[in-house]
Amino acid sequence: MKIVLLCANIKDEILLSIKETIAKVFLELEVEVEEINLEILPYFTGEKSIVSDQIFKEIENCNGLIAFSNIYITGIHGSMQTFFNYVTVYQEIILNKPMLAITYSKIWGETEAAHLISKFWRFLGGTDINPIALNAYLSREDALKIIERQLENYYRQLNQGISNIISTERMLFLNRNNTNDFTLSGTLKTENLNSAKKPLSLYNTTEEKEIAEITNLLKEKISDDDTFTPLKTGTYQKPPITKVYKKIASLPHYFIAHHDKSFSTIIQYIINDTKEAGFIIIKGGDCIYEDGITDNYNVEISMIDSVFDELITKSLSYQKAFMVGRIKVKGNFAILPKLDQIFRSSREYN
Repeated sequence: MKIVLLCANIKDEILLSIKETIAKVFLELEVEVEEINLEILPYFTGEKSIVSDQIFKEIENCNGLIAFSNIYITGIHGSMQTFFNYVTVYQEIILNKPMLAITYSKIWGETEAAHLISKFWRFLGGTDINPIALNAYLSREDALKIIERQLENYYRQLNQGISNIISTERMLFLNRNNTNDFTLSGTLKTENLNSAKKPLSLYNTTEEKEIAEITNLLKEKISDDDTFTPLKTGTYQKPPITKVYKKIASLPHYFIAHHDKSFSTIIQYIINDTKEAGFIIIKGGDCIYEDGITDNYNVEISMIDSVFDELITKSLSYQKAFMVGRIKVKGNFAILPKLDQIFRSSREYN
């Protein structure tokens, strides 16, 4: 995974500490961070530049962005504004890219600026995340704790996928060309309808004669053939559907029955991308699979198909998968370490 960190006027000690914390958190999560100083961008003249091409090439190859800006009085830094000016000529690159805005102000306006950055990004086609607005009234320790916690949430969101809910502003922007149907005086421009006055002729005279001759020949052929039998019409029968292999159903096969017969639980599994759902009931040293969804689970675990494969091969533990956001868990989190103990690796059977 790769994150692009866009920095605008990050020079104060507290801002440098926040930037170091961002790098540290993502290093622990094994995420590459590409830092870009936006002050190197030349003044925007309505066209792309060599520097902007290099910056947006990095953005094209990243999984998400962080826009980090120093704020004076309500306004975002000029280099950040210049960046968004350039986005207008690179909209195909940033489409649906997630961005987290982080702002800091010693005076006033960090919240307004953070929401403005998010609004710009959403308006131009990106996906915005709830921004982080910090100020000088927070202690250094509190500010860094907030950053750490929110970055971990951002990482989990990137892993689980973020839906881009299109905004009203974005829809108006996409449909802006429709307003050209109106003149400055407010009246509709009329189209030339002369071409629609005459009905269209599907066939010319020669084609009509040929069709009539072919029809008569077919009628004569049918009447001369006593063995002719009309074809019976019917509905198309679909071929039988091959039964889909269900991965969750294989879990009892890897269950270690003698591990702990006093352990009882119901675990709901959901594989999001393949739409597979099933749950297992562990009781009295036995493990039973049931298809579908139950509301009586102790813990619900949802993930994508590739993560499920890693779990059953034990190349990834349940606990680590939860900590790094690769699985989504509801219910009793304390059961997760137990699951790493009561199942063998599927590799032992391959």
